[in-house]
Amino acid sequence: MVLSAVGDVNHSELSKLAEKHFGDLSDDYTGVPPDVKGIRFTGSEFLYRNDCLPFMYGALAVEGVGYNHPDAIALKVASSVSQEIVLFLLHTLYLSSPLPPFPSPTFYAFCAV
Repeated sequence: MVLSAVGDVNHSELSKLAEKHFGDLSDDYTGVPPDVKGIRFTGSEFLYRNDCLPFMYGALAVEGVGYNHPDAIALKVASSVSQEIVLFLLHTLYLSSPLPPFPSPTFYAFCAV
């Protein structure tokens, strides 16, 4: 768990608030993990390889969850990251300049090799 604050923050007041709200948490879990139904993993493997073909077309499908599900935010973050990587790769493949054609605040830590 991470507790962060920005701006003019009084450290002792922040420590007291953290102790008040998170002081009873522990790293021990004595219960049994919940039995999650409806989730399964189906593995696959790509066995055909032909380096003479110029492109590889593929698809990735995942089962989504509703907005009130506990995993909704994590899946939204993963979706955003994968979209940004695809957009970045498209920019690096099809543009003559390594710089994007417009300033984008979303290209944070990607670097063309």
